[in-house]
Amino acid sequence: VLHSKGDYSTNFIIDNVKVTIHYQFTPNTLNNVSEYKKILKNYEITAHTRSPDIIIEFEKECKSYYRIIEVKNSSKTSYIRNSLYKVMGYYKDFEGIKNTDNFGFVENFPIVLVTWGGINIKENYDPFEDKIIILNRNEFLDNVEKLIKCN
Repeated sequence: VLHSKGDYSTNFIIDNVKVTIHYQFTPNTLNNVSEYKKILKNYEITAHTRSPDIIIEFEKECKSYYRIIEVKNSSKTSYIRNSLYKVMGYYKDFEGIKNTDNFGFVENFPIVLVTWGGINIKENYDPFEDKIIILNRNEFLDNVEKLIKCN
């Protein structure tokens, strides 16, 4: 769905939770807490919030929760390392959201990095126990239902 304000997003309801998927668009709530943007404004440098590939917004009980998903079409280990650093930056940039009453990150795996391949998860290790997880494309497809639910 193309909205008049120029962002690509779509929404639907799952288990009485409104789910909005934003594609390369940062919702105002996250935009307003961006530490990156605040720092640049202090130096009179034009600031635009960096936008992850996908932000999933979950609205339930008058509160919004967010999950950030960054997608990289690469299997190169060095690129995956750099991409992990990038998503950690998004998490840090928007962490001020935790200090608000009506907004926050989802509790389970708020940051997801999806790669084409190039990673192997250790046997008996569950990446869904971490705050920041890395999935290859097959693991992502196998778990997409888990990612679009606010747990």
